[in-house]
Amino acid sequence: MPRYVFDKWEHNGRDDSDWYAVVYTSETDKLERIETGTTRFANAHPGTVEATLLEPTEEVKARVVVILTGMYQEVLTAIEHRRVHEPEPGDLEGKRVRLVQAVKNQKKTSIPCPKCSGSGKWTNPHNSMDQRPCFACKGTGSTRGEKLKGPDGKPVWEV
Repeated sequence: MPRYVFDKWEHNGRDDSDWYAVVYTSETDKLERIETGTTRFANAHPGTVEATLLEPTEEVKARVVVILTGMYQEVLTAIEHRRVHEPEPGDLEGKRVRLVQAVKNQKKTSIPCPKCSGSGKWTNPHNSMDQRPCFACKGTGSTRGEKLKGPDGKPVWEV
């Protein structure tokens, strides 16, 4: 079973070192990480594993490119699937969103931000030229106040 080496590296731990290699095996048709040596116990790095590793041929390199392309495609597909089906707030910024289920939120009043007096800017007390977006209202100038209730005393909902 010939194994073709594509990369080698050493991982230094607090007390010991381990040596690894990425190899391609034609029987399994996969790239694998194997341990080629260690200092965790006596005589643990005799070099027998590294002696069996071969340099890849052009045919093997072409096959590994196909395998890596498939691996990248799987990772990118999983990332895109997550971005679509489980988006983060940053993924939605500036995008139009269609909600597939009804959402119910209780309405709240909007009041001027008490920290910036509704200006949306925070001014450094030691340097009046230093102005930044208000930390409390994030530069909007208003914050949410109390929850709205209808004439019957029940909460007012926005669907």
